[in-house]
Amino acid sequence: RPVVLVLDVSSPADVPAITRASAVVAASGDAACHTAIVANAAGVPAVVVPGLTIAADGIEFEGTALGVGYELTVDGDAGFVEWGAP
Repeated sequence: RPVVLVLDVSSPADVPAITRASAVVAASGDAACHTAIVANAAGVPAVVVPGLTIAADGIEFEGTALGVGYELTVDGDAGFVEWGAP
């Protein structure tokens, strides 16, 4: 089952998870951040979503709360995330 890894910032300890994820969504960073570089090298789409809040039970963005297991559509080429399946 595909898994989207959602994190605030990444560290070297996150590299195995980033390379196994089907996509990565980060709350902070830019095109040259650690998360983006590692994901790009592994061929994994990655998008930075400023303002994303991450909690143990899910994420929140612009007033929308999504629980763990909610489907996300990540388009690394266009640089966007949509809530729900395509």
